Amino acid sequence: MRSRLVRWVPWNTLRVRLTLWNSAVVLLVTLAAFAAVAVGARAALYREADAVLRGEVRETAIAINDLSPDTDAVIAELRRKAAGHEERGWFTQLLTADGETLWRSASCPEKVAGFQPVRADEAEIVVQLGDYRYARRRILDAVGRVFHVRIGMSTKPLDEDISQLIRQLLPVGVGLVLLTPLAGYWLALRVTTPVAEILRTADLLKPTRLGDRLPVRGTNDELDRLARTINRLLDQVAEHVERQQQFVADAAHELRGPLAAMQSSLEVAISRNRAVGDYHDTIADVLDESRHLSKLANDLLLLAETGGDEAVAVRDRVDLGNLLRQTVAMFAGAAEERAVRLSLDAGDDAAAVSADPSQLRRLIGNLLGHAVPRILERTQAALQAIAKRVAHRHQPRSLVGLQCL
Repeated sequence: MRSRLVRWVPWNTLRVRLTLWNSAVVLLVTLAAFAAVAVGARAALYREADAVLRGEVRETAIAINDLSPDTDAVIAELRRKAAGHEERGWFTQLLTADGETLWRSASCPEKVAGFQPVRADEAEIVVQLGDYRYARRRILDAVGRVFHVRIGMSTKPLDEDISQLIRQLLPVGVGLVLLTPLAGYWLALRVTTPVAEILRTADLLKPTRLGDRLPVRGTNDELDRLARTINRLLDQVAEHVERQQQFVADAAHELRGPLAAMQSSLEVAISRNRAVGDYHDTIADVLDESRHLSKLANDLLLLAETGGDEAVAVRDRVDLGNLLRQTVAMFAGAAEERAVRLSLDAGDDAAAVSADPSQLRRLIGNLLGHAVPRILERTQAALQAIAKRVAHRHQPRSLVGLQCL
């Protein structure tokens, strides 16, 4: 049963932990508040009782001074006061300077009556003796006699009042104990719902869906700042992936033309017997183009390492005529294979330019690599158009012969 409960209750989730923490904090605060209320109420009740006892003792001291030296009159006054406080459970005791009891009320407990320690230097004090609390005052009457008066009460009613207050607050505490986990779970649900949305969106993120972003609620709180931070990271990742894809496409584009030209030149060279000089020229062109491809591969690797953030430019004086002749010679085989003849009209005094030789050669190679297939396509399109026009004027036999051309 316990293992099944552990399986179904997600104890390790942030929502449950927030609920437990919130419940623990609220319960601790509630217990502290109850303790503070109990201690404060007890202190207030005892402070009020002490004030009343001190007031009664002072009134008794005034009466003794007025009635002195008639001791019987003093005792009669004390008996009258004790009768007035009998319903409240108060007691009164009159002692000599040596601590002997001259008179005490019937409600005075033996525990208090037999308590003898009396210090002459203490004019007025409040003493807690077990369940009883009394105020004692030292009195010097008109003829110089010293008396001690004790007026006290039982503290059980005060303790019962405090207990009654705690019993009244107990249902509130029970209600808090029951409602705090529910309220804590509701608050945790409100707090963790945006986090759950962020997790759901993050689970859906894929390299093929680089445009997805985390929701921003517009509250500008910590969760919104987290979502914006992750979205900025996703923007950088998407930009990096796009740059890598573009790099791969550019690399394939840059390598396809020179490789096709080298392959075509070699195929044309071995298609039939040629002079040794022609083979030498073809091999020289292929070797020169292979050096160019090696330089291009190094540039692409450098571009991949720097991420395109650092551009490496090498400028030099380039003989434009010589560069054009080498590039045309390299693509001559590919053009000849497609029945296209390349020719270059450039004198020996062609201008020299300041440029990156590799980049310039690559640019011219790309132009020729795209131009040769386009010329062939346009030529075939023109022949097909002529064939369609001739088809209306000649026999099918002539049309077939023209298409074979």
